[in-house]
Amino acid sequence: MNVAPRPQLGFRSRSRTYTVIVSVVTVMLAAGLMIPFVFGTSIDSVSTSAPNALGRNPGDPLGGTASAGTTASGAASVGEGGASGTGPGGAPGSALAGGSSGGGGLTASDHGVTETTITIAFLLADLGSLSQLGFGVPGFNVEEQQAYIQIFLDNINAQGGVYGRQIVPVFVTYDPTNQQTSQAACLTATQDHTIFAAIDSGGGLNEQGMLCFTEQNHTPLVALGSFGTPPSWYQQSGGYLSTVNASGLRSLANLAYLLDARGLLKGKRIGIIDRDFPGTVQTVKDGLVAVLEQYGYEVTHRVDLSMDDGIAASQVPVAVQEMRTRNVNAVFVLTDFIIGTQFVQTADRGAYQPLYFASDFGPMTNDIAVTAMPSSFQAVGVTTARTGEWRVGFPEPAVDAACRGIYARATGSDPQRSDNAYSAMDSACGLVDLLVRGTTGAGPELTRTAYVDSLQRIGRIDYPLYGGFSYGPGKFDGADPIRTLVYDSSCACWIPQGDFAEPRY
Repeated sequence: MNVAPRPQLGFRSRSRTYTVIVSVVTVMLAAGLMIPFVFGTSIDSVSTSAPNALGRNPGDPLGGTASAGTTASGAASVGEGGASGTGPGGAPGSALAGGSSGGGGLTASDHGVTETTITIAFLLADLGSLSQLGFGVPGFNVEEQQAYIQIFLDNINAQGGVYGRQIVPVFVTYDPTNQQTSQAACLTATQDHTIFAAIDSGGGLNEQGMLCFTEQNHTPLVALGSFGTPPSWYQQSGGYLSTVNASGLRSLANLAYLLDARGLLKGKRIGIIDRDFPGTVQTVKDGLVAVLEQYGYEVTHRVDLSMDDGIAASQVPVAVQEMRTRNVNAVFVLTDFIIGTQFVQTADRGAYQPLYFASDFGPMTNDIAVTAMPSSFQAVGVTTARTGEWRVGFPEPAVDAACRGIYARATGSDPQRSDNAYSAMDSACGLVDLLVRGTTGAGPELTRTAYVDSLQRIGRIDYPLYGGFSYGPGKFDGADPIRTLVYDSSCACWIPQGDFAEPRY
């Protein structure tokens, strides 16, 4: 197999903006996901209605209460469907099975709801600024993002909508490389329009943008949460914030759990590199370091690289030397892929070749993030996504096929699982499905309180692009089952290993 030479990455001192730009490109190309900013809070100091933020009983360091839809035995294989939810579109009010019928005597029951319509804001990522830096994201410009969403909304509306109400979208754009535009998009959506709820389909809203919707304007928001959302955001949102991805704390804790369960940490001298973005250092401490310690492992060396990209790049050679001097033979790379790749390339040039661990927290568990890795790169990842399944012959999940069927009938196009359009389509399909499930479950007298309560009652469902998904009382982050990935240098890509396992946290 002929593989093109892998590029060596250059680095610029543009503070966080440059990192956000390349991270946006990475995640979009890989799985139709985007990034918010990461802030952390202690696992054990934060409580929702669950025992604590990881669903663990106080005083039980190895588990206790499992996540919604999980088994008590830990890493059991996950099959199709779920215990309390349904398979692909099997429930009334699913975007894949059609909307809900009926609706006589409807009223204007809440803000953004009339007798005939429900107005929803969809936040789209405007990546026009990326072209100035030479980046392009095929299949994910603003018009294409809007089209993906509209296809699935049209499918619901053509079947009667939600209890006879049509879903009316309001499309608002923002630039995920410009932090100020997140809040501006929120103000446009909530002040210039009368909306019932919002969905961040672009995935790049930062803290200010998210809390502007939920805390300040009391508008329910479903976000992708691709970089790990801290418990404090959920708490400040008062139940009005839900995310598709696992929170940062759960993501890191399950990373430690599955690596330990697979025996991959035995005998390892562990190192960690991360960035000191606001809250990241504490999130890594509470979500990874604390759980590693509970399993009996000690972190030999940890480096918190600067949030400034230029400074971080200058710190990388020192960090590599420190890891090598302390005989670290396993490094958790919890950074953006630009700095993570520089670390690996620098280590390789010095003939330092530890085993690397990656996770969704960075995220490093997608193919674009590892395209510039040297041939010596050996890595294991833990992910909730169905990364690379087509490479090893896993069949297309029924829920993904159902989404693709709706898209193909509407457009005449039938994207392959490796295409950008496939992941972008599936992401839009899943978000619309959550909207329809939530509004249908709230009943004909639709209110915001009933909607967020309905989301919390969804339970376990199949969800496109992911190994499994659940919401439940006090559980506002959806992705659950976890799987290991192994990096393959012949394709510069990730290869999934076996079935998904139930998360411990």
